[in-house]
Amino acid sequence: MQRFYVLTFLGLFTIGQACAQDTVPSLIDDEQPTSASVKTEEVSKDTADNTKETISPVEEKKEESALFNFLGIKIPDFIPKSIKKSPPKIEGNENSLQVLTQKAENGDLQAQLKLGYAYLYGSDKLPSDYEKAFHFYQLAANQNDITGLNNLGTLYYNGLGISRNISKAIELFTKSAKLGNNEAATNLAFIYISGNDTEKNIPLGIKYFQQAATDNILAKYMIGYAHYQGVHLPLDYIKAAPMIKSAADAGFDEAQILLANIYIKGQGYPQNYANAVKYLSYAVSQGNIQAMLQLADIYSGVIKYPTNIISAHVLYNLAYVRGIKEAQTRIEELQTHMSIEQIMQAQQEASQYQEKPSQLTNYIHQTFGNNVHSLLK
Repeated sequence: MQRFYVLTFLGLFTIGQACAQDTVPSLIDDEQPTSASVKTEEVSKDTADNTKETISPVEEKKEESALFNFLGIKIPDFIPKSIKKSPPKIEGNENSLQVLTQKAENGDLQAQLKLGYAYLYGSDKLPSDYEKAFHFYQLAANQNDITGLNNLGTLYYNGLGISRNISKAIELFTKSAKLGNNEAATNLAFIYISGNDTEKNIPLGIKYFQQAATDNILAKYMIGYAHYQGVHLPLDYIKAAPMIKSAADAGFDEAQILLANIYIKGQGYPQNYANAVKYLSYAVSQGNIQAMLQLADIYSGVIKYPTNIISAHVLYNLAYVRGIKEAQTRIEELQTHMSIEQIMQAQQEASQYQEKPSQLTNYIHQTFGNNVHSLLK
């Protein structure tokens, strides 16, 4: 049985969080719905705008909470430097290690969380020390702090600073989730739907996803997918489409492909090929092969849409070099209708392409693998 680890960065799954994607020559010419910049076809105005929000003190605390979700990798090196956000520096008279330690031992919750984070990741010039991280998160959990409870659960789940104890981890996640921690609810949901280290219970996993979907983007996607396919939840395109769109707008490539098909089929949103092309283009910019093939089919005329033979050639070429041998046949077919200048242009554009997956896409693929929704089947 595969052993999952549970190390997550909390801020990554709050709605509106995503990172930049670079341009793809001649394939995309609009902005990502996140802060990313890529190119795309002209689209209609029914896409939602995402504005960058100021982080409140409460959100700042959430960013420091060092949550976990399932993958067996070296823990301290997992959080990419580009998104790892350290808590206030442990320096100066008020935040010296000695003062913070004393405060923490005397019951100061913020000091406990700061030191738990610092020792977990080895930040602020402190060496990583899981036993000390466990100690300070245990102090926070003893005060029923939802972050302390969740993070202590992750240490039990992974056997960091303490012997591995799955039942204890689930107990702590459950307590944290009941107190309103949606990241703990997401942890529980994946434990139950995967059946790793506990009895598989998809209905209970769905219940926790439904709780977390208020502000956890992956939970929202999973619930949207369940409604879209009618698996474990009633088939409901009207409910599914906006939830899937939230994940697509946050930069998740698989959600972008699913949303494109929603627009193509008119399921939950009115049929709109331009928006389908837009979201497929976003997924292409992240290196998604399925999106490359589907968008190439659209541009080559398989689907009724203005053809773009050069872009189709580029996309089939990109898919071919990524191991899709069938794309070679489509390339040869296209070249019978192309001038040598067009072929050379397509080859030039393909050579300039660089995939830039979003941090959200990278995180989900590294943590859960591809086709994360397949856990619901």
